[in-house]
Amino acid sequence: RRKVLIIGSVLYTIAWAAICATTYTDSASDMLSQGVVNLLLGFSGGFSVVAFAQIKELFPVAMAGTSTAALNLFPFAGGAILITISGFMVPNGTLEEYGMLWTIALVMMVAATVISLFTVEKYLGSLPVSKKPMTFVDDNADYVSGMVDETFRTAMQQPKVSVRYIFSGDVAYTMQNRLNMVYLTQALNARYLESIREEKGGTYGVQVWGSLSYIPSPTYTMNIQFDTNDAMADELCEIILKEIEEIAANGPKTEDVEKTREYLLKGWTSSLEQNQSWMNYITAKWNSGMDNIAEQEATIKATTNADIQAFAKMLLENKNQIKVMMRPEAPKAE
Repeated sequence: RRKVLIIGSVLYTIAWAAICATTYTDSASDMLSQGVVNLLLGFSGGFSVVAFAQIKELFPVAMAGTSTAALNLFPFAGGAILITISGFMVPNGTLEEYGMLWTIALVMMVAATVISLFTVEKYLGSLPVSKKPMTFVDDNADYVSGMVDETFRTAMQQPKVSVRYIFSGDVAYTMQNRLNMVYLTQALNARYLESIREEKGGTYGVQVWGSLSYIPSPTYTMNIQFDTNDAMADELCEIILKEIEEIAANGPKTEDVEKTREYLLKGWTSSLEQNQSWMNYITAKWNSGMDNIAEQEATIKATTNADIQAFAKMLLENKNQIKVMMRPEAPKAE
């Protein structure tokens, strides 16, 4: 829009320059010359309408009406005031008086053209595009390596224990590994629901989630979090690790895997009808090279219990495990 506004201002200025240049020549009375000049005035004058679209982009939506009204004031007020002033400038209606008036109009258009060069453009489609390839900087903000076990106590109005496990490490950024993470976290959610919530009654629920990343390097992260009371915290932590070890040793339960597979396939079918999903798939293809359209459905169907078992085993063998436990302050002795 900025370019259109500038082009319109330049053409309008050229039209006024032509009027001023031909004021004292024979072209001033030539119908063809005057027709061309008037055509240029009418055509380039229409470009100013773009200013109404541009000004709406430069102000918040809440001010769109006010800013448009303010802009609309200038053509009407300017026309009313300048026409009145013009009448005083040509009292005798001589060519010299009109020549002076048109020169002033030309100067005003030159000023308007210069001002248009400083207008701000916010429409993304017209911003300059750099051909410099985008990259990233590795700030080395990685999870600590090895086995970390930290416990601290703090004052609480409602005493409880909060536990967070983080498993992390390097892994190939592939569709199979991404889905292995999904299947594993869902299998653990199902197991913890049964063993910790229903059998032990130790918490309202255990949250398990994980993801893979390829920037700055291919890695995985799996999180397990739950709240409980001080008396059961240590026992539940043992169950947390025991369930992962069970999957690593013997694989997940088939019914858990098939429920997840059914859910993923339904989600995949539904995603193909969503514009945002297609945008995500296209972005992934260009950024990481992962082809969801070609691989995702087939990999969902092909993933086996053995794939999930091997992934769980890898998490344990990497021995990158952080455990943080927040306990309430110990009761003060009386």
